[in-house]
Amino acid sequence: MQLHTKVRLLMRGCFLAVLLAALSSCGSSTIQTQGSNGPQRFNVELKQGQEVNNQCSDTPEKLRSIPTAVEPVYVPPAGTRGGRYIVWALGDCRDPEKRRYEISADRVARITEVASPVTPPTPREPKTEECEECKCCRRRNADFLSFNKVELRGMIGYRGTDEQAYIHQGENGPEEFPSSFINFDEGGSNLVLGLEAAFLWDLDDDSHVQLGPFLGYWPIDGSQFIPVAAHLRYTFNPNPDTTEYMQNCKTPYVFAQLGMPVDFQTNAPYLGPDFDRQRYFYTLGIGYEWDVNCDMDFALDIGFRTMNNPLPEIECCDDVPDDERNAYRKSSMLFLRAGVTF
Repeated sequence: MQLHTKVRLLMRGCFLAVLLAALSSCGSSTIQTQGSNGPQRFNVELKQGQEVNNQCSDTPEKLRSIPTAVEPVYVPPAGTRGGRYIVWALGDCRDPEKRRYEISADRVARITEVASPVTPPTPREPKTEECEECKCCRRRNADFLSFNKVELRGMIGYRGTDEQAYIHQGENGPEEFPSSFINFDEGGSNLVLGLEAAFLWDLDDDSHVQLGPFLGYWPIDGSQFIPVAAHLRYTFNPNPDTTEYMQNCKTPYVFAQLGMPVDFQTNAPYLGPDFDRQRYFYTLGIGYEWDVNCDMDFALDIGFRTMNNPLPEIECCDDVPDDERNAYRKSSMLFLRAGVTF
């Protein structure tokens, strides 16, 4: 019995020792990840004349090199700000945040991985360019046929219903076209479908503001319309500030359009006699883009559009002036678009 008790006590002691060792290992790993005063692994050497102030010292002191327990993180250039390193220095500091240094990459002479008992010191060349992943994330302009940005969208919109049917004066007399939820004739459709594209150039150095031609295809109101417009866009996050480990590759944007629907069926004039008989449309919208890969973003946007479309011309009554042979349908709609941006 006495021997059995001793064996049980010994087993309990071994179990507690293993548990304490495991907890100790986890604790040290976590602290090291946060930039602790663990064993030195790297040394950041600065160029001559590029020393930094010791942020943990109460007296003026310059540092030519910074030892650290964790690998320095390179932050690539973003906008007008150049690349830089984030370094957690070793040392005693009342405020742990003061051990965090942001050092411009062009001030760094060398980064050395400190030797272990079995390996010699390993120098690392400081980075001067972005990592490939960050380049991919920051891509907001993909030159395509001299354009800085190309948008391709599918559109679905909803507009109100005409209470009265449209009466078209055809060769064989009046013909009635009632409005319905979805159709493509003169009666008018609540649901409007279309394909749209915009080709944009930068108007500023940071690629926030872009302008270019807008084209599309709208099979509505008895005709096949090709909308032609000027498309203005503002991108809120054209140059994301990224690191190799955390990327912010999404961006909201707003846009506006002003143009006219072109067709080859109605024979309506492009400059009407008055505003009620003038073809036009304008659009206001807001959207959001997510990166899919280095060559493409996925986009969703919503907006409001007002348009004045000519209907097919009257086929009778020779005494009707040419500029009055088309009725016009003015309508407003809310729309949703989905597509890709290159």
